[in-house]
Amino acid sequence: MSERPCPDAVGRFAASIADRLGLAFDDLRLGQLSELLGARLAESGTDVETYLERLDSGAAPDELSLIASHVTIAETYFFRHGQQFDALRSILMQWRGAWPPRLLSAGCASGEEAYSLAMLLDEVWPERPANVVAADVNPAVLERARAARYSAWSLRDTSPLRLARWFTQQGRDYHVDERIRRNVRFVQANLAHDEPELLAAGSFDVIFCRNLLMYFTPENYRQAVERLSRALTPEGYLFLGSAETLRGISHDFHLRHAHGAFYYQRKPERELSQPPPRLEPAGAGWQARAAYDGASWVDQISQAAARILALSGDTPRPSVSRERAVKMPDRAPGRVPPDLSLALDLLHKEQFSDALERLHALPPDAASDPEALLLEAVLLASAGRFHEAEGCCARLLALDELNAGAHYVLALCNAGGGRVERAVHHDQVATYLDPGFAMPRLHLGLLLRRKGDRAAARVELRHAHSLLEREDGARLLMFGGGFNRHALLALCSAELDKTAGGGA
Repeated sequence: MSERPCPDAVGRFAASIADRLGLAFDDLRLGQLSELLGARLAESGTDVETYLERLDSGAAPDELSLIASHVTIAETYFFRHGQQFDALRSILMQWRGAWPPRLLSAGCASGEEAYSLAMLLDEVWPERPANVVAADVNPAVLERARAARYSAWSLRDTSPLRLARWFTQQGRDYHVDERIRRNVRFVQANLAHDEPELLAAGSFDVIFCRNLLMYFTPENYRQAVERLSRALTPEGYLFLGSAETLRGISHDFHLRHAHGAFYYQRKPERELSQPPPRLEPAGAGWQARAAYDGASWVDQISQAAARILALSGDTPRPSVSRERAVKMPDRAPGRVPPDLSLALDLLHKEQFSDALERLHALPPDAASDPEALLLEAVLLASAGRFHEAEGCCARLLALDELNAGAHYVLALCNAGGGRVERAVHHDQVATYLDPGFAMPRLHLGLLLRRKGDRAAARVELRHAHSLLEREDGARLLMFGGGFNRHALLALCSAELDKTAGGGA
């Protein structure tokens, strides 16, 4: 009978896996770890203390590989998330770098992604051999990858043309063409630790690392991105999973968007070697009160929510909080953040001019504080001063290019100026950078409905409704246009009704 691990032992087991493999486990997965630990104790015939000591000391590399095979998810398929492959094709068609470009499939699992990359390279340059390296910590899936034999399920998003060109059917399985197999090299590697041979500086021009980092602990996530950045050539490309971003993680990359896909381009060396730009206080600028549908975003919410508020009589407001509305870049050590609470309160009372005066009365270094810049941009946009708000966002994005709040404010400004496609773009960027951010989803849903794309609007509005139910009060205060959660949820429901019927 196997020894039943106690909660402390399971916790140590989880901590050891996090340290050795970089993987984080929430409470829902502790039951799985308890079962795995019990099975490993029974198989090894050792007591829990001896087993965990061997694991912690690194004296059991084969055991770690076996654990990896149980706790990592290897499900994937060929040409998964095809928009990213379309974006890569465009990059390759304009390639001006070394020949051939060197590609890495990090966390390659059973090899479908790596072979897809090799196939795409061959389609673009049939006369040149591809150069793809594929790495994974799990030796079992690497063996399956090297065999290059797949079921029809792995080919569910592969076009008939590619199926005929790159695969040979044998019984129920499909074998990858030998030419493609020769162009992919599989190696066992652990991205949670330094891999100096695999990730030497400037080793790759393109790295695909999709749906791996999301399972890492925050610190391992950051360290893995640092290693991937170092392994890329200057201006090389990094493709992450749709739920993974570099917001708050790295400033080494520019965000790119093409063919419906988001990806990253490493900055040139001259940019990487420069300190962040010093931000100067904004000038007075000029005011522009251009209208979208005859109203600012705040006015749009006001008009749509007025009847709901009148009927409900519910006007509670979220409390003023110094909690961050969005994740900001770290401040310099010892720097005291400015007190924005009074300006936030004035924002919620829609006293925009008074709030701006309060901001401008803060000490001079507040002009380059990210949270103060974001609040100033929100105030200017709320007052219809879109040109000034855009300038404020530009200064904020010079500090933090991946700031979701700044992109959302830019969406408001562009919508206010009648530039709907640019507004849609910035809303999409904001939702990509921060998938839990409700307001750009709501704004995007309204824009898409007015453009007549009811199906897409419905998707965004449903998502917005779900997010609004649990949105942080500090963000509602900052971005909610002065309206509470109840009013915004009601607005979202009303807009959803219009997408289902014939409402205007």
